[in-house]
Amino acid sequence: MGCIVDASIVVAYQRIGRLDILRLYSSSVQVLHVSTPMLNDELPNLSLTQRGFFKSLEPTLDQVFAASLSRGPLSSYDHLCLVLARDHSFSLMTNDSPLVEHARREGIEVIRNPGLLKVMVDSNLLTPVEAADVANLIHEDDPRQIGARVLHRFIIELGV
Repeated sequence: MGCIVDASIVVAYQRIGRLDILRLYSSSVQVLHVSTPMLNDELPNLSLTQRGFFKSLEPTLDQVFAASLSRGPLSSYDHLCLVLARDHSFSLMTNDSPLVEHARREGIEVIRNPGLLKVMVDSNLLTPVEAADVANLIHEDDPRQIGARVLHRFIIELGV
C-alpha cells in the first residue's frame, strides 16, 4: 500500500516547518511517494534529509507520455500524480481542488488536510491538541490549504 504526494501537501508542511509530520506518516501509516520529476522541479528546496522522508518514484516513459496528453486545469505534474496513483493503485495526497476532483472521477482515494492529521490522531501518532495546532498553522499560513469552516469542523471533531 502506498500514497503519491502532490507538491501542495509537501509545500504546506515545509512552510510551517513541520515536514516531520509527513516523515512520521510515511514511516508509520503508509509510504509516501513523490514523483522524481516533481521532486526535482517543484520541490528543489528540500534538503537531502527531507527528500529521504519520501520514496522517490520514477515514472516510465509511457506514464510521462500519458500525463503529457492530458489537458485542462491540471499541470503536467498533477497529471503525472494521477497516472502514477492509478497505475500503482496508490491513494493520492493533495489539497489541490481540481486534482481532487479528477482523482475522485477516476476512482482514486484522496487524502486531504486535515484528513491525514485525523488518521495520525486515530493511530495515536499525534494528540488531538497537536493535530489542531498543526491544522491552525497550515490555515494561518495559507487558508486555501485548510479553510476556516473545515478547520472549525476538524477542531470540533477532535474534541479540542
